[in-house]
Amino acid sequence: AANGNTIGGATAALGNLISGNTSAGVLLQNNAATNIVAANLIGTNFDGTAGIPNAVGVSLIDSDNNRIGTDGSENATNGNVISGNTAVGVYLQTNSSTNLIAGNKIGTKSSGTVVLGNGQHGIFLGTGSAENNIKFNVVGGHAQTTESGGVVIGPDAAAGNTVTGNSIGVTANGGTVSLAKRYGVVIFADGQTVGQSGAGRNYISHNLKAGVWVASIPGGPNPVVENVTISDNRIGTNGSADLGNVEFGIWLSGNVTGCTITRNYVGGNDAAGIALTDGAESNQITSNFVGVNVGLTSGIPNSFGIWIRQANDNTVSENVIGGNIIGLLIGTNIGFGTLSPIAGIYHANPDMAATRGGG
Repeated sequence: AANGNTIGGATAALGNLISGNTSAGVLLQNNAATNIVAANLIGTNFDGTAGIPNAVGVSLIDSDNNRIGTDGSENATNGNVISGNTAVGVYLQTNSSTNLIAGNKIGTKSSGTVVLGNGQHGIFLGTGSAENNIKFNVVGGHAQTTESGGVVIGPDAAAGNTVTGNSIGVTANGGTVSLAKRYGVVIFADGQTVGQSGAGRNYISHNLKAGVWVASIPGGPNPVVENVTISDNRIGTNGSADLGNVEFGIWLSGNVTGCTITRNYVGGNDAAGIALTDGAESNQITSNFVGVNVGLTSGIPNSFGIWIRQANDNTVSENVIGGNIIGLLIGTNIGFGTLSPIAGIYHANPDMAATRGGG
């Protein structure tokens, strides 16, 4: 193994330009541990404004306890720019666990405000990847392939990965500029967490499909997806502006069960704020704010607040659902041609937000 090495450093002046390689820009493998990859330009030119692609930006194979980017503090500035690569920005596979991917700009130019993209996903967690922490990254510009996403947790990933404090499809910390392509976060594996309270909230907006998609893959290595928690995020909105995803804010589809969707602000999505379809069952949707702003003083409408179709035994409780064209739709397919922008009704009680929390 190779342990304790630093690639780059604490400031941009110490970083490397790692571009134009036919496989990975940086590869950690064979039990490599406690290595730091920080402040580098990976897949770009010298000023981080154009691509000089590697196939994969950073790849970890059977490697634990490494750091890709900052130390995970909220205001650290020595993350990498990982953009312009032909496949994935950061790829974890073969039991790579307890790694920290923090403070990077993935799929953007060095400014973090303009899309440069990676060819497939921003971050992908593959076989056996467990308990990795993805936090405070700006992720956007991933390609418009069928299941491409800013963060994708594959069906053979292990449990315990967390996605917190990121801006996915949108500029940092509640910004409004679109950096999106297809999905924000895609989850095909059990036991994952998207969002935490306070600084752990994710901002997930402007994506062409869903902000967060949790789905089973029939015949795949994980045909039933269980126990995913999506909490305290702002999806399709930063809490005050309409930054909607083109289809769904949060979408659970297929054999998805035992999941919890709670304390999210979900607004501005062109189809449904929260959708459960095609077999999703025994999930909890509780204490969310769907179609309203922070403070509950105005609407940020979804077409449908919550939509449930061919999905049984789910519980919807203690939510604020307002400002949408239709608050809650159960059954039937959705269509947009006959809808008119009717003002919804929201519960304008600011004490409710204080009582129930919220991202």
